[in-house]
Amino acid sequence: MGSLEDELTASLAKQMQETMDFEVLCSLYIPFGWTQVKTKHVACNEEEWAVITTWVKDNFTGAYRENCGVWLIEKTKDATMFMLRWA
Repeated sequence: MGSLEDELTASLAKQMQETMDFEVLCSLYIPFGWTQVKTKHVACNEEEWAVITTWVKDNFTGAYRENCGVWLIEKTKDATMFMLRWA
């Protein structure tokens, strides 16, 4: 069983890897018309974040991805609605 330090290091490394992968995904999708929108993810509490993600699931008609408050949205209409409501 690893120490708390080992677990924390592994968790942070995984989060860093996911963020780097997401940045690569953004650089690939944006030239094809996807929109990147940044929100105040850090300022949200879990309850508020659940409201945002539920709203997205109920209102988006196209694909989307999210990482640490940065959204990558396929359809312009979805991105516009999202920015008006949450950004």
